[in-house]
Amino acid sequence: MVGPVRPQFVLFGSSIVQLSYSRQGWGAILSHLYARKADIVLRGYSGWNSRRALQVLDEIFPKNACEQPSLIIVYFGGNDSILPHPSGRGQHVPLQEYIENMRKIAIHLKSLSKKTRIIFLSAPPINEAQIYANSETSDPLGQRLRTNESLRLYSEVCLELCREMNIKAIDLWSAIQKRDNWRDVCFIDDGIHLSAEGSTTVAKEILKVLEEADWEPSLHWKSLPIEFEEESLKGEKWVVGPVRPQFVLFGSSIVQLSYSMAGWGAILTHLYARKADIVLRGYNGWNSRNALQVLDEIFPKNDSEQPSLVIVYFGGNDSILPHPSCRGQHVHLQEYIENMRKIAIHLKSLSKKTCIIFLSAPPVNEAQIYGNSDPLRPRLRTNESLRRYSEACLELCREMNIKAIDLWSAIQKRDNWQDVCFIDGIHLSAEGSKIVAKEILKVLEEAEWEPNLHWKSMPIEFGEDSPYDPIGPDGKTTTNVSSWTFLETTEWD
Repeated sequence: MVGPVRPQFVLFGSSIVQLSYSRQGWGAILSHLYARKADIVLRGYSGWNSRRALQVLDEIFPKNACEQPSLIIVYFGGNDSILPHPSGRGQHVPLQEYIENMRKIAIHLKSLSKKTRIIFLSAPPINEAQIYANSETSDPLGQRLRTNESLRLYSEVCLELCREMNIKAIDLWSAIQKRDNWRDVCFIDDGIHLSAEGSTTVAKEILKVLEEADWEPSLHWKSLPIEFEEESLKGEKWVVGPVRPQFVLFGSSIVQLSYSMAGWGAILTHLYARKADIVLRGYNGWNSRNALQVLDEIFPKNDSEQPSLVIVYFGGNDSILPHPSCRGQHVHLQEYIENMRKIAIHLKSLSKKTCIIFLSAPPVNEAQIYGNSDPLRPRLRTNESLRRYSEACLELCREMNIKAIDLWSAIQKRDNWQDVCFIDGIHLSAEGSKIVAKEILKVLEEAEWEPNLHWKSMPIEFGEDSPYDPIGPDGKTTTNVSSWTFLETTEWD
């Protein structure tokens, strides 16, 4: 288990949850805001209804775990509200059963610990016109089973149950519709799943509840302590089940900001939903010296469970030229090499199964950083220095037989890379993050590791067929959607 122990927020629900890291989704927004403060754990299952959730509730949230989540955000209802299919199959759950299922879920989660807080999300509306625009392809049998009228009923009973049980609830049915032109801007092209604009609404509503709740301690991101700012959070490890392979992103701001603006951390979390847990350990401003000081705390050798993969990035801050005051982030090149060697040795010692990828320093856009600044101002961040640190990192990886990604070269292969790959000349834009994600996925696909860690090769959690799967196009059989990522799949093939 990666340390230090942080509060754990679990996102539990159907596709609105599983897809919450795609297209600047609300899960990615929370992961970005809570970097260095809480771990956001994704337990989203496309196609599920409340019946399916109840079947595995004990497995996902075991009562005997030594530590329990600080917050669980729950969403089921959209699939339950689908009208009954003539075949008797499919995702529909009668309204009264849905209420009782959600009650049982709430009772179970409340029993986990006194510190576990709960938020239920009610069913949001849909854009029926968008769903059924081409009825021959989207609804070949002419049965419009997803309706806003049914969603409204399920949303209302969810909210009423929460009032009865004193559970915090978010009325997504109303919140989405408060947005101007909500039908046009809040959904992707399927009329069901949320666009970036729809996800922004969800994230704002969650943050509003967290800010206003009189919980002790407060779980709002501005109220939680920052890891390694003063003192680290201590405690026993906890586990949300089932235990998955754990991929740790460890590094400086290129890592910490990897869930912002459709970042590469969010891309990996989206693709590995139901397959692996992506754990963020990113620290703005850090160099390899900072990393070495807390390496044992972040990656304790005595843990019974170790990460399957650690992706490491340090170098950008180390490469900053020395400041005249002799203070700052600069680390001499030879010391940087030895620091990275020590990091590699430590990570290799964790377990035989722990695989490692080092990212070399990417270039920067010096013109964007310095613009029309005072010509006498020291220009301490330069591509010439970054190139030398990148080359040294890659050479060390060849020497130690560690997988490495040459971000220095990969970024510069993109046409107009200076203009499209950065937000401030240093940190990556969505376009820059796509390059990083593609390079990581290429290494994972080509590596001769056993087991293979590429997203297409890993087993899907709860991937077996279920009688509650959606009805297929023939109107008779069900379709297992557990392997669908729904969005951007061809881009990552």
